[in-house]
Amino acid sequence: MTTDLRQIASFNAKRLLSLVDLSVLMSLACIILYTVSKHEPWADEAQSWLIARDLPYSRMIFSELRYEGHPALWYTILWPLSHVFKLPYEFLGYIGATFAIAGLAVLIFLAPFPRLVRYLIASSFFLAYQYAAVARSYNLLPLLAFLAAYLFRQGLSRVVGFAIALALLIQVSVHGALIGVVMLAFYGLRVFPQWSQLPSHNRRGIVTGALIAAISLVVFVLVVYPPADAKALADATESFSLTSHLALTAASLISAFSNSLLVGCLFLLVAFVWALQRKGLLLMLPSVVGTAAVYGFLRGTLHHIGLALIAFLVSIWIIWPDQKKLCSFSVQQRTIHTVFVVCLIVIFGWQATWSYRAIRNDWEGAYCGARTTADFLKSVNAEQRGCSAFLYSQVAVAAYFDHNIFENLGGPNSPSYFHHGLSYERQYDRFPSAYQRSSFVVMVLDHLGKIEPLVSQMHADGYALVSRSDGWRFFENTAGLKQTYLVFQRNDAH
Repeated sequence: MTTDLRQIASFNAKRLLSLVDLSVLMSLACIILYTVSKHEPWADEAQSWLIARDLPYSRMIFSELRYEGHPALWYTILWPLSHVFKLPYEFLGYIGATFAIAGLAVLIFLAPFPRLVRYLIASSFFLAYQYAAVARSYNLLPLLAFLAAYLFRQGLSRVVGFAIALALLIQVSVHGALIGVVMLAFYGLRVFPQWSQLPSHNRRGIVTGALIAAISLVVFVLVVYPPADAKALADATESFSLTSHLALTAASLISAFSNSLLVGCLFLLVAFVWALQRKGLLLMLPSVVGTAAVYGFLRGTLHHIGLALIAFLVSIWIIWPDQKKLCSFSVQQRTIHTVFVVCLIVIFGWQATWSYRAIRNDWEGAYCGARTTADFLKSVNAEQRGCSAFLYSQVAVAAYFDHNIFENLGGPNSPSYFHHGLSYERQYDRFPSAYQRSSFVVMVLDHLGKIEPLVSQMHADGYALVSRSDGWRFFENTAGLKQTYLVFQRNDAH
C-alpha cells in the first residue's frame, strides 16, 4: 500500500514538473512570436531571403553562397517557401522563430541540467532573442546542436541519428561546422579504443554515421570555399594585426557570458576546472575557443558572439554527469560541481535580464529603419518616378518589394540581393554619378556615419532629405549599433 502511494505520488510529481516545463516553453514561445511581430528585419535577414527568392536553386548553392560564406541549409529551407509556397517576406521572422522554439523545446525537455538551469538558459539573451527573434541561419544552431548533444549521450544505439544531426549542423554555418567536427572527433576518441570489442551492427552504424558526416563536410567545403573576388571575407580580415585578432577572440569569449571582464573570467575559470574534472577539455576547449577564434579572425560582428555560448552549452551537455555518477562523486568533486551549477544560475539569470531589455527595446523601438523607408518609397511611388540605392544595407529595403526597384542596380529585370564581389558594379565607387538621374536616392549610414556632411553634399547636388528612419540592433543590455536610413528627393522631382 505504501509503495503504491509512493509510486502514485512520484507519477503525479513527474506529471506536474512536465506541465511546468511545457508552461515555460509556451510562455517563451509566445514572447518570441510577439517579438517577431514587432521586429523590423535588418539587412542580413533580408539578404538571405532575397538570395533564396531571386535565384535558381543550383546557382544559389554552387555559385552565390561562396560569396556569402554560408553553407546551404538555411537557404535550402527558404528556397521552396519562396518559390513553391510563395510566402511573403513578412513570414521570414516566424520561420526562424519556429526553429528557435523547437531548439528551446529540446533544451527544456531533454537537457540533463537541473530545471532551474534549463529555464534560465532558455530565457537567456542569445536563445530567447538574438537567435530567435532575429531570423538568421543561426536560429537553426541551438536545435541541431542540442539534438546532436542529446543523441551523443544515447550511445551507439543512436549513432546514425547523431550523425544526421551533426551533418545538418555542419550545413548551418562555419561555426556549426567547427562545433560539429569537434563533437565528431570527441565521439571518435570515446568509440575507437573499444572498436575491436564492438558487435558488427554497431560497427556498421559507426561507419554509416562517419560517411554521413564526411559527405556533409565535403558539401560544406564545395559550397563555402570562397572565390578570389569574395569581397565580404576580404573586408573582414584585412588590416588587422595578430594582436587585434587575439584581442577580438578574447573579447568575444568573455562577452558570450558576461559584459563584466572580472565576472566573465571567473566564470570561465570555474568552467575550466569543472570540465577538467569531467575529462571534457578536449571537447570544450576546441569548440568554445575555436568558435570565438572564428569571430576574432574571420567574421567578427556582435551577433556572432553568442555562437561560442552554443558551443559551451553543447560541451557541458555531453559531459554532464548523470544521477548515478553524481552519487559516486567525492566531496571535492561534488563541491566543484555545485559551484559550477551556482555559476550557471548566476550567469544565465543575468542574461535573462538582457533578454528582457532587448525584447522590451524591440517592442518599443525600431531594430532597423528599412520598413519605414520602404513604406515611404511606396507612398511616393518612388519606383515609377526613379529610385537609386547604395551600399549593402539597402537590401533591407529591397526585400519589401517583389522585384528590384532600384534603377542603378539593374531595375526590375535584376535580382535584389547584394553580391559580395570585389569587382561588382554595385559598389560605392559609382557614387555620386549613378544617382544623378534618379528622383529618389536611398543611403544608409551606420553608427559611425556623419549625416550632416552627406546632407550638405546631396543638397549641393540638388537633393533634399525627405525621410529619415533610425534603427538600433539591440544587443545584450545595450541599445546596440545604430543605423540610419535616408531618402533624398531631387528638387525638381516634386
